[in-house]
Amino acid sequence: MAKEFLQNVITDMGNSIFPDGSPVDSTHNVQKGYFQSCGDVVAISLAQGSPPPCFLHECVYRTMVDANTDFMSFDDNDITPAEKIHLENVVSDLHSNSLAIIEHRYMGKIDQEHNGDIRRSIVVSTVSKRQLYLSQFMKGLELYRLAEMKQNPEAFKQYLMMGQAQPVDANLVFSLMKTRYSINGSTQKEIEERVMDYFQDF
Repeated sequence: MAKEFLQNVITDMGNSIFPDGSPVDSTHNVQKGYFQSCGDVVAISLAQGSPPPCFLHECVYRTMVDANTDFMSFDDNDITPAEKIHLENVVSDLHSNSLAIIEHRYMGKIDQEHNGDIRRSIVVSTVSKRQLYLSQFMKGLELYRLAEMKQNPEAFKQYLMMGQAQPVDANLVFSLMKTRYSINGSTQKEIEERVMDYFQDF
């Protein structure tokens, strides 16, 4: 695909599907496969050396690559600035926002004395829903083995996290190649290995 086309698609994707650095809260997008399709496009873009997407907030990227989620330790640092605004709006008037609090699956008493419990419940609800959407996004990234970023999250964050934009280099493209060499010891395999070395040095 043309780099210009991919650039436009990824920009639109970031604005509509990942606004403010977090996946839009929509189970409809899961049913339609939109999150997975976004992952497909990102994988293709990175594999072709196109500009990286860099539309995920740091806490969202952390959620995506962290295999050991500790829901008991969540706090305001685990949500985006836009999500924090929503949180503050809800807890600033507990009575008026009781329905919104219940929609976040909080089942305790809704009063100022339980403000801390309500805050944590909203954060847990927000992050757990985010995990569902990001799991679909990761399925799309598997197209070029990009889901393996969980094994080395620091190396990949420059391609997906806001404010970390770096040009896609040969090392990333090379790491996405699925090589199938000829039989060991054959002349054909020697040629294939030289070709791969050339790509890596290019």
